[in-house]
Amino acid sequence: MTALGGTDAQGSAASGGKAAPDEGKTAGSGGGAADRTRALTVAQTRDALPVEGDLPPGWAQQGEAGAAAAAGPGGCHEGGTKYALSSSGAGYVRAEFHVFGCESPTRAERVRKQLVQDQSGYDRTTPLSLPPLGDKSSTFTYYKEPEDSTNAMAVVRVGSTVAWLRLGEVNDLPGYEAQLDELARAFVGRIERTLADG
Repeated sequence: MTALGGTDAQGSAASGGKAAPDEGKTAGSGGGAADRTRALTVAQTRDALPVEGDLPPGWAQQGEAGAAAAAGPGGCHEGGTKYALSSSGAGYVRAEFHVFGCESPTRAERVRKQLVQDQSGYDRTTPLSLPPLGDKSSTFTYYKEPEDSTNAMAVVRVGSTVAWLRLGEVNDLPGYEAQLDELARAFVGRIERTLADG
């Protein structure tokens, strides 16, 4: 995963990055509504990544979670972490989480679309019919013939933040759609809590 600070996905926002009046407002913890459209700091971007307690049993973190500042003006802060499924019989299954803290919902939606487009150039991409998440979400599998490998993806926008999740390999993983949905919901929940704690 590379920073998207200079890609077309984050080009200047024609609408000035303004959200619709009620877009991105959600009931937060505490006394008021959380502003889902606000930009996360670098530290908050890292905090928006799931920790072991957020995930179902059997997932173990692989290395440290981290985050980096946007590459330049108009870019998004980016954070990432990886987990491995440690249950017996799981084979080689990893979950990779990336979060992009952007300056506006418009910028975040461009990033979301670019991330989805980046995965659609493989040998076979198949949409999944999982329940929607966040403000806008895409779930699908992609198959890479040279490696004979299938991965499942969820790319979700929550206000000005984008969650990118890859679960793979899912070739022989029973119930991978339910696992992808559970991991994506945990990830989005973590982002929403981070926004609410602001």
